[in-house]
Amino acid sequence: MPSKEKTKKDTCSVVAFAPDGLVIASGYASGIIRLWQAETKKELLVLTGHKDRVNSLTFSPDGQFLASGSSDRRIIIWDPYKGELLKTLRGHGGAINSLAFDPTGTLLASGSSDKRIRIWNRKRDWKKKKELKGHEDSIAEIKFSPINKLLASASWDHTVGLWSIEDGEKIAELKGHFGPIYGLDFHPEGTKLITCSSDGVLKLWDVDKKTELKQLAAIPAAFWAVAFHPNGKVVASGSTDHLVRLWDITTMKEIKELKAHKELVTDVVFSPDGDILLSSSVDGIVQIWDASKILQKPKPGLFSRAKDLVLRTGVKDFVLTSVDRLKETKEQWEENRARKELRQRMIDELPTIISLMKTGEMLTINEIQNRYNCDRELVEQVIIQLLEEKQISGTFNLFTGVLHISDDANHYELILDDDSSVDLVELDQTCFYCGEPIKANTKYCPSCKREVAICPVCKLSIDFDDKVGVCVQCGARGHFGHMREAVKVTGKCPICGEKMDWNEGITVFQRKPAK
Repeated sequence: MPSKEKTKKDTCSVVAFAPDGLVIASGYASGIIRLWQAETKKELLVLTGHKDRVNSLTFSPDGQFLASGSSDRRIIIWDPYKGELLKTLRGHGGAINSLAFDPTGTLLASGSSDKRIRIWNRKRDWKKKKELKGHEDSIAEIKFSPINKLLASASWDHTVGLWSIEDGEKIAELKGHFGPIYGLDFHPEGTKLITCSSDGVLKLWDVDKKTELKQLAAIPAAFWAVAFHPNGKVVASGSTDHLVRLWDITTMKEIKELKAHKELVTDVVFSPDGDILLSSSVDGIVQIWDASKILQKPKPGLFSRAKDLVLRTGVKDFVLTSVDRLKETKEQWEENRARKELRQRMIDELPTIISLMKTGEMLTINEIQNRYNCDRELVEQVIIQLLEEKQISGTFNLFTGVLHISDDANHYELILDDDSSVDLVELDQTCFYCGEPIKANTKYCPSCKREVAICPVCKLSIDFDDKVGVCVQCGARGHFGHMREAVKVTGKCPICGEKMDWNEGITVFQRKPAK
């Protein structure tokens, strides 16, 4: 393992075990992925390819492939033995939050903050097979059933979706939680499903009957992660009260509280043989537990000290994307302000530059990046906005990163990937203030001329009919569930930073009746 002095400080955001349990993959905020030999703690490979935080990692069942999902909206397929980038998958309109292989390793599913799930076919060179739509908010986690062609999805919209992989239809929607559902896991036999939510409840579901079997647990804190033990008799949970808990699903009793972390527990993962339980936390510690003996202390021998664990490479913060986003520092706010200024400069200058180009000429994302010294995502956002506002015209291919110039002022098209495109004139949102339809990625409402309202937590627009939460201190508005979750996790408003109780600090926005 590299020493602290030799390792660049970086935030580790996700970990995964290889099917044989001998290799651990870790993903970082910088976009780097590291592969480690579990027994020796030796770093095997460093994979570079993402341009933003790595949010999800999953190995294929045969161990031949490693899939990674990132906030850069891309999925990369790797050869974990050679460290080679085999394929890049594009098409999602938001961050990739979760990835899952089906039991055969043929299909790869991806869940995104764009509220959609995509199914990719390994045998057809990873071509998109289906796209599943039905959630009303970001998708937090997805899992395949181990026994049939069924996919489960957990969402911030408080529901779990059960999907048929054969036809892509949603066959059931499980309701019962009163907060965003952050995690889920199938029983090893595939007959049951466990879910965890910010409402502090673990629920066990009958997959065949699509009904709730029992409420496994209720605590005065938010659950953040959940995982079945391979024996199917025990469930591990991580929560905002800093505890890892083990539960007996038959007796519905808590087996053990594991105390080591000082802040929110962001993830819990069992090794394939069930002997090891891995937990991570905002406190920066990655803890290894001897699950076979259900002890609080780290397992001796293979992992002797939690602080020297293979995943801890001089990193202080070990945080999942949504939590890290809510705990922005003063420096990050300054960076955001500079980014907004650069964005406005690009919006002001690019139309003039493009107007000097001829029809059929091409302008690449790389050329714009080099000119303004910025990231790809910012370029994509600016070009889409300019197309929407008809300041420029042409076809923008997100897959290749090329804008094809057109002299037809009414021609603007967005190509998401190699086999799909959407017309940007589709009206799929409403203005928060006047209720009139607006185009996606529009900055100002064409009817009332007001700036489109954006939720400060999820960074998505607020529609007219959305339930809106308001900070009692500064008046900041955002999606009600998201604003409350921000306060519940951090103890303060994500805008003004004032400390408050999540239940009292965020109130429901009351719209004044029209005169």
